[in-house]
Amino acid sequence: MIEIRYTKNYMSIKGHARYAAYGSDIVCAAVSTLIATFVNVYDVNVIEDEPCDMELSWENADTDFLITGLKLVADTYPENVKIIAK
Repeated sequence: MIEIRYTKNYMSIKGHARYAAYGSDIVCAAVSTLIATFVNVYDVNVIEDEPCDMELSWENADTDFLITGLKLVADTYPENVKIIAK
């Protein structure tokens, strides 16, 4: 399961969705695409970037699209993605 924890200026993404085989997992691809877009559009500090383990921080970024997109994925695949707001 991918576990996403976030605050106003921080996000931790850990784990693998295990929806399909590594490299073919559409749930991981959806989460990865949302995160990659967010990192490339805003001034985001990537604290850690290891396979299945990422930490981000930012000062001024509009997280609405990111959180909405991640919640949509989590709602569609609740056994594969968990989101925790702190």
